[in-house]
Amino acid sequence: MSSHENQWFGFEIPGQRFSLPLSSISSIFHLGDREQIGWLEDRLEVYEGVPVFLVAPHKLFNFNQSTALLNDMNLPLTWAIILKNNDDAHIGFRASKTYGPFESDINHDGTVQCSNLSIPVIDLVEMT
Repeated sequence: MSSHENQWFGFEIPGQRFSLPLSSISSIFHLGDREQIGWLEDRLEVYEGVPVFLVAPHKLFNFNQSTALLNDMNLPLTWAIILKNNDDAHIGFRASKTYGPFESDINHDGTVQCSNLSIPVIDLVEMT
């Protein structure tokens, strides 16, 4: 991630709030009131005729050991965030809430500001 990034997109996954550089996101869409599916399950969705593989966040991000993700089936995961990658695959994850896009400089503690929220920046794992 470049330290020159200043456009961000924030999201919540059960138990945590994170942000990514806007440049790493291909698209974002609202899943609506579909059946509730556990966010730990990988699932193929179709959005506007395009297949999208939604995977569990621990497969996409470098979480530190103190990060506690909750598998709360009562929390609606109504957003899909699709990541940019170098091939034709459309890979993303589910989120319960989104913030932005917004502009912010990265703070010394690795967070960005969205209104009154200080949101940690998360690094993507290398996708192969």
